[in-house]
Amino acid sequence: MLSKVLPVLLSFCACYGGPASDLETATNDHPTFVTALYYTEWSFYNKHYPIDIPLSHITNIYYAFAKIDLKSEGTYWGDENIALEETIPLIHEDTMSSFGARDENLYSYDYAKTSFEAESIVNSTGLIGQLLQMKELKKGLKVSLAIGGENTNHVFEEATSSERKTERFCQNLVNTMRKHGFDGIDIDWEFPDPKSALKLSNLIKILKDKLSSAEIEDGMLPNTYLLSLALPLDVSSLKTYQFETLRSYVTYFNLMGYDISGPWSELANYHSNLYSLETKSVSSVDYSVQYLLDKIDKTQLILGMPNYGRSFEGMGAGLPFRGCANIPGIKQEQNQCIVNYHNLPPKDYTEVHNYTAGSSYAYSNKGLGIVFYDSPQAVRQKANYVKDLGLAGGFWWDSYGDNYRVKENRSLLYSFVDELGGLHMLKMGDPSSNFRPEQADGTIASSYATHCSSPDLQIFLSIVSSWFFFFLVFML
Repeated sequence: MLSKVLPVLLSFCACYGGPASDLETATNDHPTFVTALYYTEWSFYNKHYPIDIPLSHITNIYYAFAKIDLKSEGTYWGDENIALEETIPLIHEDTMSSFGARDENLYSYDYAKTSFEAESIVNSTGLIGQLLQMKELKKGLKVSLAIGGENTNHVFEEATSSERKTERFCQNLVNTMRKHGFDGIDIDWEFPDPKSALKLSNLIKILKDKLSSAEIEDGMLPNTYLLSLALPLDVSSLKTYQFETLRSYVTYFNLMGYDISGPWSELANYHSNLYSLETKSVSSVDYSVQYLLDKIDKTQLILGMPNYGRSFEGMGAGLPFRGCANIPGIKQEQNQCIVNYHNLPPKDYTEVHNYTAGSSYAYSNKGLGIVFYDSPQAVRQKANYVKDLGLAGGFWWDSYGDNYRVKENRSLLYSFVDELGGLHMLKMGDPSSNFRPEQADGTIASSYATHCSSPDLQIFLSIVSSWFFFFLVFML
């Protein structure tokens, strides 16, 4: 009897002590959704760490990027020190200056101190080490290793130039994933040309085979390790992909629903509009989604959204412009014209949401200047779009851009989840998925330790335990 009831109590413990403090839990009577963020390695230089991500509202994180080493046919880190060695605080003593998971009371500070040899501040070893700690704070969180990135067609081409190279590259990639505790691999081949379509399909097939073998070796159920693929928004580029093959192996297709326009464009325009406009822009997120829904299952498609805007020195959508808008205090690369969402709308700018476009903009009240981006109204519109079509969920590039400090009315992530219907609408993995069949029962209990660390939860468990033993003594 005890062996049957204890796992139930532990499961309840995990749910009670998790980030959803209002005890919202997913049920089987409605679909649930993925919410994912790309965390970029270089965010470290802006003092934005993985623990700044609000775990309660996230199901998946992509660590971007591992790079391809053509000599070893393996991978390397952009900055190995900050990825694997740098000491990074997990808990700030000055909680007023922190945000994200640090504000969610996922752990007891006293518990953390005693668990990490009574350090005054608990530290992580490298960004990847912190991501592993976050997985302990929230059972079911999935962290994937993203490889590739902008303008990587040539390196992927070389890495897959022969069957031997592809096999070796895939095996090395899976070895790296397992070594560092990731839950999957995200391929960001930006972007294969028509000649590369077969190579990409072959890469994904072999990679899936390697992941399946790893699952057997690790005592996991099939499809435990995730395999995702970033997709361009441009339909002419999507036509080069062999989706009839890819859909059999890929867990999620991450559609990059942004960068429709920018400083490279002839006219200023929206860069993440959900629908086509009356202006000369012919691209939209919906146009690409509808194309893909004929190629893959809707539950494989994650809608990508930007945590940044594109600025123009101009008057409005569909009009000429001259470079980036001059926004005081905001440094912009002239070939990018990017403004992080947490700086939007700029001072002396007026924000407008266009429901027809399914996106927003802010215009200068003092001269030429306009920024196109997704406001809270835009992501709420996109959340309803995801629900209506039954897509897998949404993701953002990248986590640094959002403003979680003002989550009540400005955070894009919080607005999106709220419009989905709340935390109980999020897809969460079974906490027991980390269990290996060959492990002893005691390991299961220890894996839930961080969920049972808060003082309130300890009181709750004492009450439950008293009731439980009363039941054993008097009722059995």
